[in-house]
Amino acid sequence: MRNDNRKKRKEMDYASFFISQINSQNNWDYVAIPNEDEQRNDGDVDVYARSKNFNTLNLQLKIIDKDYKKNEISRERKPLVIQIRNIDSVKWAKETIRESALGYSPGVRCDMILLLCLYHATPLDKQYAKREFQEFEKSDFKAIYLIIPPLCSNNNKGDITTIKSL
Repeated sequence: MRNDNRKKRKEMDYASFFISQINSQNNWDYVAIPNEDEQRNDGDVDVYARSKNFNTLNLQLKIIDKDYKKNEISRERKPLVIQIRNIDSVKWAKETIRESALGYSPGVRCDMILLLCLYHATPLDKQYAKREFQEFEKSDFKAIYLIIPPLCSNNNKGDITTIKSL
């Protein structure tokens, strides 16, 4: 039960960050609402984004928060570590998108926003990300985003990389 609460808090943190960003970019008014009873109610949805003016968005979060310290060799090679972390992050993201596509029916995917959440990562270069994730632009998912929350990225503002936009 305790781990479930911790997981739900993490999901809400990531979802709230994502929603605050899309709200500010688009002048929207979404609010994050946790799916408190996933066993009985929309088991594929972790968090709802609800609005007075727009349709509800169904958010499915995939979180990786392991540290890639195994790749760290020394402090002098920190740029290399960042590069390895991003390569690992991109690889994980691609695998997760593919696995998620197999795990949900097309009817569910078309209403689902997939949020890939990375705790220990640095923001991806936008052109690099566009090339790496090009194959997913026509995905059945409503949208796909890669999320790095504030305080975890070097710029301390967090980052959202669009893989497939709303």
